[in-house]
Amino acid sequence: IAEKVIPYQWEAINGRIESSAGKSFAIQNLKIAAGLSNEKYEEPLFQDSDIGKWIEAASYSLIYHPSKKIEQCIDEVTDLLEKVQKPDGYMNSYFIAAHPEERYKNFAWGHELYCCGHLLEGALAYFQITGKKKLLNIVDRYLENLINKLGYGEGKVPAYSGHPEIEIALMKMYHATGEQKYERFCQYLIDERGKNP
Repeated sequence: IAEKVIPYQWEAINGRIESSAGKSFAIQNLKIAAGLSNEKYEEPLFQDSDIGKWIEAASYSLIYHPSKKIEQCIDEVTDLLEKVQKPDGYMNSYFIAAHPEERYKNFAWGHELYCCGHLLEGALAYFQITGKKKLLNIVDRYLENLINKLGYGEGKVPAYSGHPEIEIALMKMYHATGEQKYERFCQYLIDERGKNP
């Protein structure tokens, strides 16, 4: 896996692999959101999650198969994500580059929380394996944006995770930091799911 699959997946998310499932635009979409490319944003809208999944898998592979090359790839994505991130912490390529007017509006199918969850799990894994905290700090700023924007109260948007994932990441973040805001946000999302609408 470390020698073949992880490098293959890196090539795939960079759009250099064509398969029956099509081509990935994950990295290209980040470059568009960062203002580094004038290409057209390509769906599906949840490709940011593929970045987080790859970072997580690649990070865990480093335990058994240390690789400076893989670390450099993760650091390269980290620098790109830093460029994507908005001043308020928001960081989702689809809602930055393709449809900013839909941000915080389609929790059933928009995958905003799902993508954040996978990015957070990847960032936590990379920090735990390497001690590098830059990616975790970037994703935590995104998470802070969501915590501040979503929920009950004036100026907040009621939300739930249409595709569960962020709940796992929030609990991992809570266990890693001991900060109860992550557990409370997780509980809020769980309590909201299944309500009408």
